[in-house]
Amino acid sequence: MFDQIILSSALISAVATAFIAVATIGFFMIYLKDKSRSRYDDLHNKAMISEIRASYESQLRGLTKELMANEDRWKEMNHLLISSQKTVREVDSKAPTDSTKFLRGMGISQGEMAVNPKLVLVLMPFNSEYDKLYEVISSVCRRSGLDCVRGDEERSQGDILAHIIRLMVKARVIIAEITERNPNVYYELGIAHAMDKSTILIARDLNSVPFDIQSLRIIVYQKLELLRQQLSEALLQVIAARPND
Repeated sequence: MFDQIILSSALISAVATAFIAVATIGFFMIYLKDKSRSRYDDLHNKAMISEIRASYESQLRGLTKELMANEDRWKEMNHLLISSQKTVREVDSKAPTDSTKFLRGMGISQGEMAVNPKLVLVLMPFNSEYDKLYEVISSVCRRSGLDCVRGDEERSQGDILAHIIRLMVKARVIIAEITERNPNVYYELGIAHAMDKSTILIARDLNSVPFDIQSLRIIVYQKLELLRQQLSEALLQVIAARPND
């Protein structure tokens, strides 16, 4: 009788052990299957993102090519760059760099180089799509006791670049909208940096901003109402950092 009990116990133990082994193998197989599926999903998603990005880049190249398909369109897209070449003056390569030579080449006299402590210049594409954005920026500036002007707001006879540079020289702060990688805006922004102007960069998203300037402080806005608070704080910080400008 005792031997039968031991035999039954051993049998039950063997069956239990076998069941646990089968269950463990089953769970392990399910884990491997889920992990394999997860890895497949990750690869699939990455492939889709890569394909979408390639499609967007192809469309952008096509649009750029179309915009510059002829001389008139090329000049329209790069009018500030062309304008700057017309004002270049030959200088002695051994002489030290003097920014005032560049300004004089633009027809800006020494008396026009004084900074207006209340002036803010906004750099953005000459496009009506940015009118609402400019209204928001302008209202924020007014609330901060500052005067805001857009490069194309005051129609100027003659060289538009010289007009913008003249405003830039007088401005205490430069606000640049850099989302679309507009060549004119980037050219103007480069000049502002060379002048050591206080600048505030804004963009709708970072993905459209060149990687080499993504490390700079950029206000990313998706809604104009959110931009109001962010821009107001940025203006106060910039002015506080350089109170003597």
